[in-house]
Amino acid sequence: MSTESTCVIYIDDTKIIHAIDLREGKSFEILSSSNASEVFQRAINDISETGGKIFVKAGTYEMTNLILLRSGIILEGESSGFAKGTVFTTDELVFIDDIFFSLQGMEHILLKSLAFHNIYRCSHDSDNTTKVISLNGLNFVTIEDCYFDDCGGSAVFNATNDSDGITISKCFLSRVGSDSYGLNTTENYNYSGIAFHKTKNVLIDGCDIRNCGSSGIVVWSASHQVKIVNCTVIDNDQKRVFGQGHGIIVGGGYGETEPKTEEVIISENHCLNNGGNGIEANSLYGKKTIVSNNICIGNGFNPVGTSEHPQYRAGIYTGHYNTLVCGNQVEDNYGNGIKVGNEQDGWANTMVSGNFIGNNNKGWYEGQEKYKQAGITMNVGYPTEESGFIPKTVIRDNIIYNKEDEHQYFGVLIRTGAKNFVVEDNYFYGNLIGVDWTEDRNSGIVRRNTGFNTETTGTDIILSGENSVVVMHGLNIFPLPQGFQVTPLANLSPPPENNFWIEAIGESTFTIRIKRKTGHDIEFAWSYRKW
Repeated sequence: MSTESTCVIYIDDTKIIHAIDLREGKSFEILSSSNASEVFQRAINDISETGGKIFVKAGTYEMTNLILLRSGIILEGESSGFAKGTVFTTDELVFIDDIFFSLQGMEHILLKSLAFHNIYRCSHDSDNTTKVISLNGLNFVTIEDCYFDDCGGSAVFNATNDSDGITISKCFLSRVGSDSYGLNTTENYNYSGIAFHKTKNVLIDGCDIRNCGSSGIVVWSASHQVKIVNCTVIDNDQKRVFGQGHGIIVGGGYGETEPKTEEVIISENHCLNNGGNGIEANSLYGKKTIVSNNICIGNGFNPVGTSEHPQYRAGIYTGHYNTLVCGNQVEDNYGNGIKVGNEQDGWANTMVSGNFIGNNNKGWYEGQEKYKQAGITMNVGYPTEESGFIPKTVIRDNIIYNKEDEHQYFGVLIRTGAKNFVVEDNYFYGNLIGVDWTEDRNSGIVRRNTGFNTETTGTDIILSGENSVVVMHGLNIFPLPQGFQVTPLANLSPPPENNFWIEAIGESTFTIRIKRKTGHDIEFAWSYRKW
């Protein structure tokens, strides 16, 4: 494909649009008209057999109909800036069909340095809205240095057909998916900035996406080989108009026997103040996901659930198989900092390492369930027949902190029923409890965590009718018996001559035992000093 201009389109002072054919060293007019859509479509059709670049000079081109691009076409503007650039727009009284630019079934197309402004819905009585660029069923398309502003539907959209080799680079999206006539729809991806389904070999690089009606970026339903890097994703789903939206969400699939969303990298993005999760990597039955070196701050303020028990979203939520979450900064989110695992579907083999997590759960309310109050919450994993996996999770080498007036009470909270986990070598400060772990002590390993205020002190209860309790100490050393001081906070008698001692001291637990069972609960306070 030649990068020299095959055709030039420009608008004159009288608002007449001209298309000039430059092939074979000639210069003749293809068409001139006040109807911009007609001129563009005619120029595209004329050069479609040979392919080539259509250079569009600066100006505002008011479109009245869908534009169908052809294979082998480069459509390049003079600049993507609104003031002096190449701008496509629509009249407020013109209702273009469901798609503005259609690339359906085409390949080898480049859109560069174009601006799209004021692209509106298809009709007043429809729940659908006009997507700016539709990529259904096409291959090898690049959209570079384009500007999308105040558009009713998604800026770039691939709905149902397989597409391969899509690159979106250095684009700016603002107020995309803002069409107020979509209030009743449940298909919130129609109102996201970029929305792909069943798409492979996707690269979204260096884009700035903000104030979209729903999510900033959606890559869903059996997509794979997806890379989202160096993007700024801010203030999306501010009003929760179109259902739950997130900063970045990748995942989905159609069931255990269908193709999966997998081979995903989400790295070095800024996800700030989005209504849902900052990043959700929830690849249904999929695998091989890396979420690394992102900054996720202030996300999750649009609650779901009831008004009495709202559920605020996380900085990062990840589930399913073979996932690495590392090197992220996750602070001041309204739900958990990092949520690991889906409560309903199979997931396994996750590592959470080297993250900086602090001051989350800003959506705290009185009576809130404690699993919503943690820097990291690990849900119960359910193996599936297809995977045969037993869930395994490692949470290691994270810094997890909380200020005194914040509500991230737990550094790491492991929900009842979780198995086969390791929580080690993390540093905690300011959390009420560093690691909350209420399951059978044989269900996982908690060791060598330092710095939280229950490392050396705590309380536990021997229940009525029992004569012992296993206490998790979380000390950063293997403790010596003489370092413990244990004090009963209730009378041990009756029966007479009852006493207590500690035994079975290990690297994560010890046992308090009483000589005789009692008919009431007995609380013990314990502390440890290095011997």
